[in-house]
Amino acid sequence: MSRSPIYRMLYTRWPRSKAKGECGYTALLPVPADLPVFLDFAVENLLRQDLTHLREVLVIPDQEERDYIDLARQKIRRLEDKVRVRILSMRWRDKAVARFAGNPSAYHFLQLYTGICAAEAGDMLFHDADFFMRPGDFLSRRYELMKTEGRSVLGVNPRQAKFVDGCVHLTATWEMFAAGDWLRRFPPYFHKAQYFRTRSGKSHFDTTLYPQYLSSPDEIGWRTPEAGDYVHFNQVISRYRHFSEGNRESKRADLKLLLISILSDAFGTDGWRYKLPTRRDWQQLVEHMLAVPKLAREQTAYYAKIRGRVEELLALGVLDGAVQDGIREGFAPFDKLLGWANQKQSVVAVTPK
Repeated sequence: MSRSPIYRMLYTRWPRSKAKGECGYTALLPVPADLPVFLDFAVENLLRQDLTHLREVLVIPDQEERDYIDLARQKIRRLEDKVRVRILSMRWRDKAVARFAGNPSAYHFLQLYTGICAAEAGDMLFHDADFFMRPGDFLSRRYELMKTEGRSVLGVNPRQAKFVDGCVHLTATWEMFAAGDWLRRFPPYFHKAQYFRTRSGKSHFDTTLYPQYLSSPDEIGWRTPEAGDYVHFNQVISRYRHFSEGNRESKRADLKLLLISILSDAFGTDGWRYKLPTRRDWQQLVEHMLAVPKLAREQTAYYAKIRGRVEELLALGVLDGAVQDGIREGFAPFDKLLGWANQKQSVVAVTPK
C-alpha cells in the first residue's frame, strides 16, 4: 500500500515563514544521529569556506538521541565562532511518520521540512553530509551566481529526466541552493521523493524534483564544478540506514560501511559506539569475497572507485594531517588485500552504483 496519502494529508500547507528578511542563506544539515562523524565532516567543510552570505546553520538529526545532542553541541563550538548554529529536533508527529515509513528518503524529506520551517534567512542550501568542497569560495561563488542569474534553484549537476515528458532541466538536490519562496510555492509533500502523475503517466521523482519539473526551465540551473573542486560519496547514509535496520542490500553496501568505519576512527570516536562491524570482521568479509572469483573481480573494481575517491578527498585540503594519516593507515590492510596501489585515476565524476 502506498504511503503517499499520509504526506498529502499531513504536509499540504507550510506553517508561517520565520524568515526575517535577511539577505543570504540558511544551510540545512540533515545528519544521522547515530553517526556523529558526519557532523565532523560538515563542520570541517564550512570552517574552510568563505561564509560571507551564510546567515545560520541548522543541524537536523534524524533521530532523538540525547547523547548525540550533547556531543553535537561540542562539535559545533568552533563553527559558532563564525556563524549562528542551531540544533533542531523534528516534531513528534514527523518522527512518527518517518519511523512508520522506515526508509532514508522519508527521514531526509522530514529533516529538510523541519529546517525550511525554522529557517530565518530567505534562501536555503541543502548540504549533504558526505559532500566535501575545496577550501575557498565554493559556496559563496555559487550563491552569488544563483542571485546574479535570477534562478530559484542552482545545483551542482543535472538530473536529466527525458523519461518524464522530455524534461531535461532538473538538478540534483545535493549541495543545491534554493529560494525559500520557491520552496514554499508548492505544497510540502510535493518535495518528497515519490511517484507523481505526469502527462506521460506515473513517474518517480527524487526529493524536490517534482517542483522543479513544474517550474519554468529558466528558474532551474546548475554549474558543474571543475574536477578536483569537490568529492561526493553518494548514498553512504542510506546504505548505513538499510544496514542498521537489518537490510544488508548487497556486498557492495559493506564497502561503503567500511568507508564510514575508517573515517570515524580517523576523526576519533569521542567515545561513541558505532554500530558497525569490527576491523577483524571487515577483514574476514573481504577475504570471503576474494574467495569467489566473480565477486572478487567486481568488488576489487568497486573498491578501486571508492578508494580513488578517498584520495581525491585527501587532495582537497579539507582534512588536517593527523586525520589524513589515520585514513591512510585505516585503508592500508584493505589496499593490500584488494590490490589497490594508489592508481592515478580521476573518480570525481564517477558515482559508484
